[in-house]
Amino acid sequence: MKSGKHYALNFLIVALLLVAFYLWFNQSLKQQTLKNYSKYKIQEALFTADCTIAVKIKDETLSLKTGYQDLGISCLDPKFIVKISPSGKYLAHVDIAGSAPQLRTFFTEKTKYPTSDVFLTFPPDTDYDFSLLPGDKLAVLTRATATIPAKLTVYDLPLSYKNYPNVFNTQTIVQEQNFPKSASTYWYVETVDKTSIRILDKNKVPLAQIKLN
Repeated sequence: MKSGKHYALNFLIVALLLVAFYLWFNQSLKQQTLKNYSKYKIQEALFTADCTIAVKIKDETLSLKTGYQDLGISCLDPKFIVKISPSGKYLAHVDIAGSAPQLRTFFTEKTKYPTSDVFLTFPPDTDYDFSLLPGDKLAVLTRATATIPAKLTVYDLPLSYKNYPNVFNTQTIVQEQNFPKSASTYWYVETVDKTSIRILDKNKVPLAQIKLN
């Protein structure tokens, strides 16, 4: 009877050790995919023909995967946009998941390489533009549709990544502005200076200048 209890106890101990090892191993794999380039700035980032994004940091070139790779297309067209923040710590780029447009971000201090992070996913056929601002803010302009007006939203990227990777908070909105439904020409957003941004039409003619909060 004692030997049976002893066998059961040994079995339980071994099982617990195996579970602990499994959890440790998986956590180690996750940690291995986290890259930290906090000492350096992003020098260059661009889409390549095979729809990866080549990111140059110091003497290393990272290759970020994108959803466009599954479409069998070339990404050398100007519409495949990637932008670097003035601080050099962040980048943002257009992407796609199925038919849904996405906006993804990458942070040099902590990000899950070799993919960037999904910041926003839009309904299919949504058009948008974005700009990375001084102070590591992200301005996103969603263009008007037949039923939805154009909208400008500004996010705080350091707050978004504050508790990453446990929590990636994409609701760090610091400013919002809706435009009239008739303002279908509101097409691009760009930085003016540390305190303001500008909205432009399809021909990049300035339409409005907005003070940042």
